[in-house]
Amino acid sequence: MVWKAVGHLTEEQIRIALYSEEFNKLKLNLPNGKSASTFFEIFPDVQYIAYDCDRISRLEIKVKNKSRSRLFFNEIVSGELLFPLYNYTIEKSFPINDKGLLIIENDIGHFGRCKLREESFEIDQIEFEIVQEKAFPKHIILKINYKGKELVFRKRENLFNGSVIVIKK
Repeated sequence: MVWKAVGHLTEEQIRIALYSEEFNKLKLNLPNGKSASTFFEIFPDVQYIAYDCDRISRLEIKVKNKSRSRLFFNEIVSGELLFPLYNYTIEKSFPINDKGLLIIENDIGHFGRCKLREESFEIDQIEFEIVQEKAFPKHIILKINYKGKELVFRKRENLFNGSVIVIKK
């Protein structure tokens, strides 16, 4: 529905149309038939929750509520190190096959909690799946796995800070 309305525009024009008063001119309808008043009311076909590899994003690990480890995401892929500190794979783009829009909204705040039923935590068993899309200034973590299982975080709290990247596929 969104692609039909804005697919012919440039990426910058799409960003302006979706995140300004221009949105009402698109006349997009919600599944209940009502007109959408903001882009935030429209549900995406696929949604990814990803994490910036910046200097403040981190994963904190507590084992039996005692010891705490912090993995700073900007240290995962570092050209300054002789050997990598963590296991990771890098993809060159998001795993999207269809024609459409990839809209990246930058949120700030807590990204959630995950509880593991493990006796101990082994740092070498954590693996990060990272995307380096050409439009991004830095890497983005798409998935965090532990012992081959994706970690799903609960209780997400965040604040949209207005930073948006639009990529046409």
